[in-house]
Amino acid sequence: MTPTGPGQAGRYLKELLIRPGPYRSRWERYAQRRPPGYVNQAAVAEVITEWLWVNGTAEQQELLPRQLRDRISRALAGTMMTRETLEWFMGAFHLSAEDEARAVAVFEDSEYVSFVAGGRRVSSSVRQDCFR
Repeated sequence: MTPTGPGQAGRYLKELLIRPGPYRSRWERYAQRRPPGYVNQAAVAEVITEWLWVNGTAEQQELLPRQLRDRISRALAGTMMTRETLEWFMGAFHLSAEDEARAVAVFEDSEYVSFVAGGRRVSSSVRQDCFR
């Protein structure tokens, strides 16, 4: 089964978080284990929860990182992602304008988006072939 736009967006975010760089560095400071090719979902939950607290979206006593782990797991697995969850990732990880635009385009399942194919424009039919 081919993932939907939101599912593909989750996979795209996972790719961004796996790569060495600022996004990975942001969650790694919370992770005890950091194997290559792996995203520590508990650490990602810490980053997002902290961002929600700082931005006044949630109170510390109301929201704990463990409460977000399932939601984050589903998003990164490409099984379920809401627009709200996408916005949390974009804000918490301070996505670049290019990465943010690409994540939104994938989420909205635009006909043509620049996906994980080295910045080249890829049609939705080609993207679907990648996920078979």
